Amino acid sequence: MRDLNIVRLRGRLGKDAETTTTGSGKKVTSLNVATTPRIFDKHSKQLKDGKTEWHRCYAWEKLAEKAATLKKGETVQVEGTLTSREYEKDGIKRQVWEVRISELVRIAAFEKDSGEGEADAPTEEEIPFAA
Repeated sequence: MRDLNIVRLRGRLGKDAETTTTGSGKKVTSLNVATTPRIFDKHSKQLKDGKTEWHRCYAWEKLAEKAATLKKGETVQVEGTLTSREYEKDGIKRQVWEVRISELVRIAAFEKDSGEGEADAPTEEEIPFAA
């Protein structure tokens, strides 16, 4: 059986997309995507927001140009591969996990809460960005 490395996230951007150019001339756009799960609180017997997780996501070249238009607060869905890299800061080695985006969809409006934590069907206003 082959190994599989696919990540799919749907969340909101914590800040505007940031595009830079590498030393070799390739464009890369970084997105900070926040995901907050809905969890059932046994005490209040209601759905509540769980812990927000932040994900660093990167789009390259043509996809980077399209992702550059995204703004803080917009809802996006990204799919890609999970990668890690190491760096050193103040003499301490660190490791970060990032998503290299292969597919990106801008969600026109955030889903309505159905009361059961399930999202409504996607609208025709979704704009897909595929690599």
